[in-house]
Amino acid sequence: MAEHENVLRRDIAELKRDLRETELRMEARLAETNVKIAETKADLTRWVIGAGVSQTTVMIGVLLKIAKLI
Repeated sequence: MAEHENVLRRDIAELKRDLRETELRMEARLAETNVKIAETKADLTRWVIGAGVSQTTVMIGVLLKIAKLI
């Protein structure tokens, strides 16, 4: 009986160790994903601002052309 107990304790300890290693790997992957999301948000913000400035410039040019101020 004591031998079975020891085997079970060893198995439980091994499972705990494996679980902790898996948890650490998942935390690392989550951190990498968060960095990628932040980079994507920054890129998207730059694109939206750039598109807005371009669109505004075109609209002003068209309005000035229509008003014959150019």
